[in-house]
Amino acid sequence: MKRTKRVLVGKRVCNGQRVAFALACVTVLFCCVLFAGTVMGATCQTDLSDRDTRELIFATPVNQSVFTRYLRDVFREISRRTGLACRIVELPGARCLVEANRGDVDGVPARIAGLASDGYAHLLRLHTPIYTVEHIVFLNREHVPNVHDLQTLLQVVRNKNLVVAYSRGSMKASSLLAELPEKNRVPLEAPEQAFMMLSRNRIAAYLAGPGLVSKVLLNSLQNKPECRESMKHIVPAFVVSRTQLFPYVNKKNRDLVNTLEGAMCSMQADGTLKRLQMKCFETVCGE
Repeated sequence: MKRTKRVLVGKRVCNGQRVAFALACVTVLFCCVLFAGTVMGATCQTDLSDRDTRELIFATPVNQSVFTRYLRDVFREISRRTGLACRIVELPGARCLVEANRGDVDGVPARIAGLASDGYAHLLRLHTPIYTVEHIVFLNREHVPNVHDLQTLLQVVRNKNLVVAYSRGSMKASSLLAELPEKNRVPLEAPEQAFMMLSRNRIAAYLAGPGLVSKVLLNSLQNKPECRESMKHIVPAFVVSRTQLFPYVNKKNRDLVNTLEGAMCSMQADGTLKRLQMKCFETVCGE
């Protein structure tokens, strides 16, 4: 009888040990799975975080109204096609190139070709143009009635010691006026300032680029009762150049050039760029 009890007790102990061992195994296995899941989850979370916070910032000059709206539409479409988050910010004209070249921002959305030779060696140009910009001379016909081309304007300015204003940061405008003495040319931050100076005969002409932006602004100003009389003789007198503009990225983003170029090329091929231009500029007379 005693022997039977000892056997039963031994079996119970043995079974208890097996159960405890099995529970320990299950616990260890559960901990391993939980740890692996935590690590994988953390890795996935880091990857998603990196993807969500990677944003390309492109700097464009302030006070370009409808043109900036067009650039934002273009880069919104680039973001949709590539999955890259792109954003347009506005800075004073000269700062855009300086900060893009330095890498403080990721690039500029629309500039003329040849920036590398002008000292911006850290910027890489895409090959597909984003827009063809017109540089337009605005005149007050009450004060400058008989000028119809750039060379005549420059000659009149030199002979009469007048002043031509242009958009600060516009390399194309600077080159077009390069033959004038420095005292006869002045850079301005905003087109509004130029039109006020034209209305008061403080400058002889304003060389604007993009000319489209200034056309829109002038039309708006001339419709205001307080400006209508003083600005009624200001007109977009003649176009002096048509120049293609291209996006640039800083060399730190060289791995994204092909991706961005592919999006731009496809947008040109399927008519998206043209459609976005029409959407933004359809209210502008003559465009």
